[in-house]
Amino acid sequence: MLGNVPFEDWKTHPFNSGVGTYESNGKTFSGPIGTGPYVFKSYDPVSAIVTLEKNNNYWDKARLESEGYFTVQKFYVRYIVEKDSAIAALKNGQVHILDQNYQLGNDYKAGNLNFANNYELRGSGIQQLGYNMRHPVFGTGVDTPLGKSNPARAAEAARYVRQAMDYLIPRELIIDNLLGGFGEPAAVHVNPVSPYYNSSIVAREYSPTKAKELLAMAGYSVGVTPSGPTVLSSYLLGQPITFEGTFDIDPVIALEQEGIVALLLMSTDNSTWTPVAQTVVNTGGYYKMSYTPTQTGTYYFKVQLTGVGAKTAAASAASGPSYPYGSISKVIDPQTTPAKSVTVISIDNAISSYANQVNALNTKVNDLTAQLANAMNMAYAGIGLAIIALIVAIALGMRKK
Repeated sequence: MLGNVPFEDWKTHPFNSGVGTYESNGKTFSGPIGTGPYVFKSYDPVSAIVTLEKNNNYWDKARLESEGYFTVQKFYVRYIVEKDSAIAALKNGQVHILDQNYQLGNDYKAGNLNFANNYELRGSGIQQLGYNMRHPVFGTGVDTPLGKSNPARAAEAARYVRQAMDYLIPRELIIDNLLGGFGEPAAVHVNPVSPYYNSSIVAREYSPTKAKELLAMAGYSVGVTPSGPTVLSSYLLGQPITFEGTFDIDPVIALEQEGIVALLLMSTDNSTWTPVAQTVVNTGGYYKMSYTPTQTGTYYFKVQLTGVGAKTAAASAASGPSYPYGSISKVIDPQTTPAKSVTVISIDNAISSYANQVNALNTKVNDLTAQLANAMNMAYAGIGLAIIALIVAIALGMRKK
C-alpha cells in the first residue's frame, strides 16, 4: 500500500492520518486498510475520534454471531494521551472502555477503578524490544572488539552483545513495579494464549554477571573472564576428563534440527587444535562429552559449537569429531568457548606428590610437638616457682606467729 510512497511522507499520508483519500490498484481508499472484523470509516481530527464499522464480509462472521459475539455495529475510538485524563473520561461517562495500553495494573490495585467493571485478560498485550540488525555493534558486530580482530566472528560477537542486553532486562522488576504484577516474563513475540506459543522457551533471568561474561566473549574488557566448560584443573593419567556447559542458542532451530553438533578441541600448545570428541547440544544449549589423554602433560581444551544441525549432519553422512563440519551449511552461527588448561599426571607422580605433602605434614607435626614440649617445660617451671613461693609465704607466716 505504501510501496510507492516516500518514507518521509508516511506520517502525513491518508493511510495513517485518516484524512483524505488515495489511490491503490485502481481503487480509492481513505484511512488504513486491514483484514479484521471492523473497517475504518472516518476520522475526526477535532474530536480525535475514529469510527469503525462492522465488516459484514468478515470471513469468520457466521461463527462469531452464532456464539453471541460480533453484535456491535459501530465502535468510536477516542485518542486520549494521558492515563489520568482517560480514567476521568471513563468515570464521567465520556468513554465506555479503556484498553490495556494505559497499563492500568497499579491503578486497579490502588482501587482507582472501583467505579467500573474490571477484567483481567491474559495475553491482552505484549511489550517487546527490537534490534536494528544493521547496527555495527549488536547487529552486524563489525565494531565489536572481537569483530574487529576477527571479521569472520563479527556476527557471533553481535549475538553475544544482544544476549548480554537480554540478561540485563529486569523483567520481574518491571512487572512488579510498572505493571502492578499483571504480567509474565516473555521470551518470544507470540502471545501466550496462542496455540502456537511454545511454553518450553523461557525468558532469561536477570544476571549482570552473565551479561559481563557474554560481553567479555565479544572482546570487551569488563573485569571478568569468559566462562568455559566446567572441568577440574588436574587429572590422573587414564582418568576420563568430562566437559559440560551451556551455549546460548535458538531453541526453535535446535528443536527442528534435533540438536546442534558440538566438538571438543584439544591442544598441547594452546595454538594448534585437534577435535577429539563430539556431541549434540540439546534445545537448552547443554553439552557434555569426555576425553581420556594418553600421556602426561599440560593440555588445553575448548568446546566449539559448529552451527551444523544434527539433521543436516545426518543428511550429509557427517559423523565423528574429525569430520570437516566447516564444509556443511550452518543453521545457526558457530560459537567457541575460552580455552581451559588441564594438567594430566601419572599415579607415580601423584604418589610422590602426596608423599611430599605427608613429609611436609610430618615436619610440621614434629615442630608443633617440640613447641608443645617447650611450653610444658615452661609450665612446669612456673608451677615449681609458685610452690616455692607458697612455701616461703607459709614459712614467713609461721615465723610471725
